[in-house]
Amino acid sequence: AGIANPIASPSNTTTYTVTVTDNSGCTAAASTTITIGTLSTTLNTSNVSCFGGTNGSATVSAAGSNTYLWSNGANTGTVNGLAAGTYTCTVTNSNGCTAQRIAAISQPSVLSVSSQTTNAGCAGATGSASAIVNGGTSGYTYLWNTGASSSAINGLAAGTYTVTVTDANGCSASANAVVNGASSNLAVQPSS
Repeated sequence: AGIANPIASPSNTTTYTVTVTDNSGCTAAASTTITIGTLSTTLNTSNVSCFGGTNGSATVSAAGSNTYLWSNGANTGTVNGLAAGTYTCTVTNSNGCTAQRIAAISQPSVLSVSSQTTNAGCAGATGSASAIVNGGTSGYTYLWNTGASSSAINGLAAGTYTVTVTDANGCSASANAVVNGASSNLAVQPSS
């Protein structure tokens, strides 16, 4: 018993042979192979450079004519302006085949800076200040309001000093360092 108007929808690559018999009993046969291909994609990501930033990006590429749909609603192969998080892209080609890629965008920890100081002594400009950095991306540069560019400065008079730290990704944070003067316990007594 044959199947009238057969339709094949295989899930794997399969070869089919169909035999047609007419009312006179004449037959003809033909074979065909239905190839089920996979939609091959590539994924490239760029992470957020500073904590809390939105300059991450992701690109999904596939050969041929495709449509793209990201979980954030974008419909292009490349999405920019991403915050840290996970984004899913569904790619559909002209044959209706689909593939899904997941882009994980990360960010560095928050860059913070604090200061440590020693007071100026009785002799005047003998105070010091140091910048203490946490987080961000290593490769830090320092800039004090005195123009110094090291993590610590010396020979300071009493006053407030500001340091700005910039990390390797261009993120920056600032802190004030207060150098106090020497406390005077010197009592002056008149000579008699």
